[in-house]
Order: sequence, then structure tokens, then C-alpha cells
Amino acid sequence: MGRIISIFKDHSRIYASIAGLILVFTGSNSAINWPNYPSDTLVLVNKRPITQTAVQHARQQLISQTRQNTTAIQDGLIIERLIDDELLLQRAENLDLLNSDPGIRKLLARTAIQEIIKDSISEAVSESQLRAFYLEHQDTFQEPKLVKLQVAKFSEMSLATKVIQDTKNTNSLNSSVLLNNVEMMTIPQSALPAHMLRRYLGPSLATKALSMENNQISDPIVFQKDIYLIQILSIQPATTIPFVQAKPAVIREFRRKNRDIALLNALKALRKQSSIDINTTLVYQLAI
Repeated sequence: MGRIISIFKDHSRIYASIAGLILVFTGSNSAINWPNYPSDTLVLVNKRPITQTAVQHARQQLISQTRQNTTAIQDGLIIERLIDDELLLQRAENLDLLNSDPGIRKLLARTAIQEIIKDSISEAVSESQLRAFYLEHQDTFQEPKLVKLQVAKFSEMSLATKVIQDTKNTNSLNSSVLLNNVEMMTIPQSALPAHMLRRYLGPSLATKALSMENNQISDPIVFQKDIYLIQILSIQPATTIPFVQAKPAVIREFRRKNRDIALLNALKALRKQSSIDINTTLVYQLAI
């Protein structure tokens, strides 16, 4: 090990030394036709190039992770790691894992996505940009509308109609003595946002409830062989969060949208540059 470390002490010969170390692992070949490969190719692994650019990129990642400058020894280890990675990737290709293993395909796709969006993640954002984005997307930075309600469930329309008649003067479901024989849906007594209403009532009843006014009792609502009456007990309107308070959320949402745009543009460019042939017959059969 000491002999290997001593190889890298002379920084003026760093890449010559690294190349010598790699040849021990891969074998020397004086007949390599280097012009057929990238000009900064350091090593060929089964005719696949490992370039100086790849080493620099790996070094930058290591620096960002450890917050320390790499040494000559680490550069040698980086190349060894890149060789190992290339051998494993080629092994996966030989076993057809890239096509047959969904997990590997997803991992490679995620890595490609991270490479595409890395610039949008590190991009500096000005205060004026954030304020403009905040004003353009006011609905995103709000305390949600909250609704407190109760819902009665009936098996017969006649009973629901009687309850409505019984509550005309008081405008309150609770005032009807008929409710003693009616099933009340189990709902928290606190005011709820829209997504919680959908959880307890389902999309259809929640949509109806969100369209109603304070203290209003709905007409009978027929849904899946049952009848429902909804009464709104209180409504707390949505309120906009001040910019200073919402700023952390504004930054997150701004960066998220930038990442989405960067990815969308990259995918559009890839589609434009690629040849995509569709077996329309099989696709049509799949569709039907």
C-alpha cells in the first residue's frame, strides 16, 4: 500500500502515474486507436472510454459531499471507482438488466433527471423574482378555506323531506326531533379544509358542501342509493399569507416550477432529436 501511495506524491506526474496504475488492472494495449475516442480519454474499459471530464465531474461531486479538496491519491481512487462502475454497468447490460429490471431503469432515469435539473437547483433567485412569482400565484400561498358542517344520512326520501320541513323555521338540523332516528355521518367537529372534507365525505358531497353558504341546509342529495342533507355551520374564508411569512414556501415553489420547466424543455429537445417509431397496430390493439 505504501508503494502505491508513493506513486502519487509527485503531482507533476499525477496522470502518468494514474495511467500506470490503471494499466495494472486493465492490461496495456499499445495498438489502441485513440483518435476514435474523446480527446481526453484516460482509459478504455472493453472499448468504453473513461475521460478526464468524467474524473473532474466525479471529483467535484466528492468535494461537494466532503467539503474538502481531493488529493492525488483520491484522484487515483476515483478512476478505479469509475472503472468498477463501468464494469458493473457493462455486466448489467450483458445480463439485460437495464431492460428487464424496472428498479435499475428508474434509478438511471432519476440520475438523468438530476443531471438535467442541477442548474435550476443552484440558480440564484432575486427578491424581485420571488415577489413577482408570489403575486402571480396568489392562490398557492393562502391559508385554505375552512368549513364546519354536519351531514345527515337517510335511507328514504320521505324522511329527508320531513326533516327539511321541520327545520324551515329554525334553519337548523339539530332542531329536528326526527334526527333521533337518523344516521349522522361521523365528521370532526372542527372546521375542515377541502382535502379533509373529501376524505370524510367523498368528492361529490365535498364539492357540494364547498359551494354552500354559511348556515345553509342543502336540498336532499341522492348519492349511491342514500339521501343526504348537509348543513354548513361556519365558514372561514381563505386568506392570503403575507409575502414575508410565505417567503420560504415561495422559494420552494419557485424552484420546483423551474425544475419542472427545465425537465420539460429537456424532454422536448430529446424527443425532437430522437427517432421514435410506433407500432400503431399493436398500440391500437392495446388501446381497445
